[in-house]
Amino acid sequence: MEKFSRARVFVAGAGAVGGFAIEALARSGVGSFFVADFDSAERSNINRQLLALESTLGKKKCLLAKDRILSINPQANVECADMFIGADNVGKILKNGGFDVVVDAIDTLSAKADLLAYCVGEGIPAVSSMGAARKTNPFAVSACDITKTRVCPLASKLRSELKKRGALKGGIIDCVYSEEVCDKSSHMQVSCAEDGGTQRIMGSCVSVTGVFGLMLAHIALARIAGKSYDFKSERK
Repeated sequence: MEKFSRARVFVAGAGAVGGFAIEALARSGVGSFFVADFDSAERSNINRQLLALESTLGKKKCLLAKDRILSINPQANVECADMFIGADNVGKILKNGGFDVVVDAIDTLSAKADLLAYCVGEGIPAVSSMGAARKTNPFAVSACDITKTRVCPLASKLRSELKKRGALKGGIIDCVYSEEVCDKSSHMQVSCAEDGGTQRIMGSCVSVTGVFGLMLAHIALARIAGKSYDFKSERK
């Protein structure tokens, strides 16, 4: 608990996955946070996001995260930023931040790669969420080093992006991912009134995104405590 209270954590993304991670970290006594998210709470978020309520619609998620953390632990030190993480700002945030661990709950592939590549370059421990959309089986959620995932398409693409940046290295980035294979039809096509076309909508299930976020927090807390998990790279 002393290590948790002294810890400083950077959380990128306060949505469906990041919100649950923030909740668990705050309730576990983490003493210092920096939360970055550029989005606002919308009605469509209510099915899966802790910070999205009828009373919070239209408000910035980073500010909602700060209020939530301080409601749990008024003694916590919380900074927040209404920003989109990318190559142009990740170094400015992390370079002198003194972070014990980085929690990546970003949706965008390029932003994830920029953040995690910097962590690898600077040796900052990180735990990253892979794709939870369209997943419906929480028992298929697993965790391992980023170099050892299987099935998950996002993890495969992320490895390719990290390799391009010369940042594909084991032992620094743990990730939470699902081994569930989704049917190709597990999304919705809806009409777009503006241009007469269609938009692909991929739904999310709170029992899955919640597990993702809680597992991110659990691994981050283990990192802070100086423990490591022997993730199974081979299964029968």
